Amino acid sequence: MKSMTKCFQLLVFSAVMAALVGCEWEGSGEGEGWSDRYNWVNFSGVYRGSGGGVLISDYSVSGGTAGSTNNVSSQTLGTCNGSAATFSGSLISGNIIPGSAIITVGGFVLADDGAGNLVSSTPGASGTINYGSGGWGVVFDVPPAAGTPITASYSYLGGGTIGAGGSGTTGKVIYSFTVHHEGNVLQFTDNNGRIYQGRFGSVQSTGNVDQDRYPNAVPNAGDMIIADFHAWGVSAAGYEVEMVGTFQAAVSIVNGTVVTLSQRTVTGTWIEKGGRTGDINGQSQSITTTVSIAP
Repeated sequence: MKSMTKCFQLLVFSAVMAALVGCEWEGSGEGEGWSDRYNWVNFSGVYRGSGGGVLISDYSVSGGTAGSTNNVSSQTLGTCNGSAATFSGSLISGNIIPGSAIITVGGFVLADDGAGNLVSSTPGASGTINYGSGGWGVVFDVPPAAGTPITASYSYLGGGTIGAGGSGTTGKVIYSFTVHHEGNVLQFTDNNGRIYQGRFGSVQSTGNVDQDRYPNAVPNAGDMIIADFHAWGVSAAGYEVEMVGTFQAAVSIVNGTVVTLSQRTVTGTWIEKGGRTGDINGQSQSITTTVSIAP
């Protein structure tokens, strides 16, 4: 009889513990199932602070402005005269975010590849860009028609450089995140080897691409992809951490279902339990991905 009572007590204790563990896991937000619904974009890559600065800056010092990203759309750089095939100049600002610049001349769209090159969407043009000074240059095989405007869209860092307010983390400084993205799931690995798990809450396109509802949808060149996320982990200093923020990318080139994403950035807030709060500001190189569509 005593043995049966002990067995019953053990079973009850085990059931209660399992329920408690289950509740805690669900409460963290990590209990959601995996889904491939966000595989039509790709935010995998290495995200770094500008110019080798810290990726997470001190929120209390910077007030959220140090390293702030500024966007310029359709700045007029000049007009073609019908005879010149080479053009150069400077953007209104330096400190350009690698992978963010797009120069458009008529039917030519030259996108920054993140390594200082301007790559044309169609053959017949090429160029370069200096991220520090904002200087640019393009050359065409054939002079563009007279009156063709030259315009640029890009992002640059203002309000100081990322990390101007100092590190926003306790203990070891974070300079980079290596992000692995698959479906709705994210994994961040910082330069100290610490791993943080996360999930997307939503992924939206300014062109209203929604593959949940429209499985044949492909984004258009010029669309911006905006994805909000939530992540958890333990820092190198031993603090429990939450990260809440947004990934963004510009669709620069579309060739059928092959899409090039540039201007890839991650921004957000770093929150330590009992520790510091910091700003997350990072950027990554362009990436090419294939959008799956329904048969």
